Amino acid sequence: MTRSANKLIPADFPTTPGLDALDAIVLTAGDAPGDVQTVGYAVFLDGDVAPALGLDRDALTRAGFTTAVGKTLFVPREEGPDVVAVGAGDAAELDTAKLRDLAAAFVRAAPRSARVALVVDRSTAEPRAAAAAIAEGAVLARYRYTALQSASKHIPLESFTIDLAGAHADEVRAGLTAGRLASRAAVVARDVTNTPPGHLTATDLARISEGLGARFGFAVEVFDKAALIELGCGGLLGVNQGSVEEPRMIKLSYTPAGEPSGHLGLVGKGIMYDSGGISLKPSDPMHLLMKMDMGGAAAVLGA
Repeated sequence: MTRSANKLIPADFPTTPGLDALDAIVLTAGDAPGDVQTVGYAVFLDGDVAPALGLDRDALTRAGFTTAVGKTLFVPREEGPDVVAVGAGDAAELDTAKLRDLAAAFVRAAPRSARVALVVDRSTAEPRAAAAAIAEGAVLARYRYTALQSASKHIPLESFTIDLAGAHADEVRAGLTAGRLASRAAVVARDVTNTPPGHLTATDLARISEGLGARFGFAVEVFDKAALIELGCGGLLGVNQGSVEEPRMIKLSYTPAGEPSGHLGLVGKGIMYDSGGISLKPSDPMHLLMKMDMGGAAAVLGA
């Protein structure tokens, strides 16, 4: 146990549980595997409806389904996988942003299924980009922060398969890899932002950063209180005077292989919990936003 913000926190408290859950998801291209629990089928504004849905266009309309992007209709089956009609709109306008929304809507429509597949039989988007967007939508839609729940009912994704018409499997697989990488950034930011301030202080964030740096190959330099005094970081030190925890400034560095073409700098605010002026602000919404004061640093760490 370690003392943090006057509270005893287990030493093994999960710091990036969403990241671990994401990396455990199997992403594949092609036909739905035999153990799939739910299959989603994109339904467009016009054209044929996938026979596997078991409902024609008139039946879908009577059930209240529309083809607007993000609309869904879950159809349970006594045998075989359940199916979901997923609105895809006009096929000519189905870009990557809409594919991402479509995939997210599908996964949310089947929250009790760990193994799912999505069939999109028409798409004008470049296959690799389309697969990446679909993967992002699916895995991020299933994300939940459950580290503090004693008995969570959330069912994480175990596998997600994309059947993208006209796309070579290698292109889809490359897109799935890209989608996983982009999703990692969002999940890391969500995990550390969702962790309450009593469980995640500046010193904790430095420790998490060092762990992620070792895991993913970027350098981490941590400036403690003595270093910040020497650097003359008066603003940061002044804010920290209201905390029993020491401050930290964290510098992350990444150099890609080969000859870099330029430099990119990102700076994120990492005030773990700002109580300044809170008595002058609306209570409940502002208490939430004060925790989000470190969202900038969380986004940079994810990136």
